[in-house]
Amino acid sequence: MSQGSAKAASSLFGLISVTYYTANDTWTKANTPGASSMIVHCVGAGGGGGGVVIAGASNVSEGGGGGGGGYSKRFYNSAAITALGATEAIAIGAAGTAGADTGGTGGSGGNSTFDGVTGNGATGGQGDVAGSAGDTQLAGGASGDASGGNVAVKGSYGGWATTRTGPIAGFHNHGGGAGGPYGGGDAASAHSFSTAGLTGATWGGGGSGARDNNSAARAGGAGRGGLVVIEMWGRI
Repeated sequence: MSQGSAKAASSLFGLISVTYYTANDTWTKANTPGASSMIVHCVGAGGGGGGVVIAGASNVSEGGGGGGGGYSKRFYNSAAITALGATEAIAIGAAGTAGADTGGTGGSGGNSTFDGVTGNGATGGQGDVAGSAGDTQLAGGASGDASGGNVAVKGSYGGWATTRTGPIAGFHNHGGGAGGPYGGGDAASAHSFSTAGLTGATWGGGGSGARDNNSAARAGGAGRGGLVVIEMWGRI
């Protein structure tokens, strides 16, 4: 008679899996049957930076920076997981488009969602259509809101641009893109005297505004797309 042995069930609780979604997808409950809790993070997309027309002689033309996307986080216990469907749609917010080199305002970012947990996209920064014909302030994009989570945090506002004309044209401030929740500080910043805006550097980050010093019309920077992160927890 042989004596069999059974493997004892694990008493350790820990992270089973973590998945990053940067494009629309579908979550399937059956893929992690042992999970007893989960955490969902949703980040809205960043807004685009404003574009500029060519600045007049001795002038500086600048655009506002795009806003940062909102962030929402929700904890699901075992009962909440059971209440979910066999599959759930995941929507990822598209990045805000760059403001055109005609002085266009940057586009708004899209919303990222899972089961009502939503990080809203931010709006774009204002473009400069006047070529700095007079001292001007150009608004940065508004931050994205958030909802549906245990934690809901609005994004940051895009940097305002301050333009000047004539002999004091060297005193100015372009619009930096707002940082996303997974990044530290401004997502993008254009440092050259004449340059197109830069793309948002982190998920949900805003693009920076363009800048020109009597050189050429320039487009702003695009925002960065949204993100959904799903953590599955249970016995390991």
